[in-house]
Amino acid sequence: MIKRITYVLFALAVFAVSGCANGTPMSETPGAMNSPAPGMARIVVYRKGVSGAAIQPLIKVSGNDAGRCVSRGVFMVDVPAGEYLVSAETEVARSVSVTLEANEVAYVRCEVGMGLLIGRPKLSLVDPSIGRGESAQLSLTGSF
Repeated sequence: MIKRITYVLFALAVFAVSGCANGTPMSETPGAMNSPAPGMARIVVYRKGVSGAAIQPLIKVSGNDAGRCVSRGVFMVDVPAGEYLVSAETEVARSVSVTLEANEVAYVRCEVGMGLLIGRPKLSLVDPSIGRGESAQLSLTGSF
């Protein structure tokens, strides 16, 4: 019986970790920490926690697929200056509005909380000084 419990716990641990991003940290990826191209702006979406790692909601920027909210992962989207709606949906839909000037970078933190049947996404716009620090060591999951 103890052997069976050990196998189950091991399998759960492997499953939980497999939902995390792995790869080169954003800070070590050439060009990733640079400013966006002239006249463009950048939206950086990241998830630093591992809670609910198996739940990886699709993130949309103004209705267009942009990437997934992966534990310990970060991705970025370069866009023209303007107003954008960053959204995610599982059993509920959540969104945050982002207004960007040219050459500005906005950071959106994605988290997954408890839901009735599946984890619920939570998106929040964070101060660039905080977002830059929190996302720098996360694995880059999307191109820029």
